[in-house]
Amino acid sequence: SETCSKVFVRDLPGKEVNLYGIALKGETGEGQFVPIIDIAQQKHVTFLPYELLVVGKEVRMLHGRFSIALSFPDLTMGTFTKIMSTPGEIEDLLSSLTK
Repeated sequence: SETCSKVFVRDLPGKEVNLYGIALKGETGEGQFVPIIDIAQQKHVTFLPYELLVVGKEVRMLHGRFSIALSFPDLTMGTFTKIMSTPGEIEDLLSSLTK
């Protein structure tokens, strides 16, 4: 897709379970929001790529608000308000893969 690319896929042998690592590209992708939130001396590289878990025909993902808060515990509320639209944009980008 123009807005997402597969970084990795891990299959669970004998099960219908796949974990995909997805890079978010485009106007609302990683390049737009990561520089705003990854400002600490030690970088939060474990945040990327974004992960999708596919179990059978069901796709699961962590909500952007939870994932960002978990990966960037040092974010101030002021910084988080700068990226208020990002969780929804992440969901939109990843949802485009399942259509």
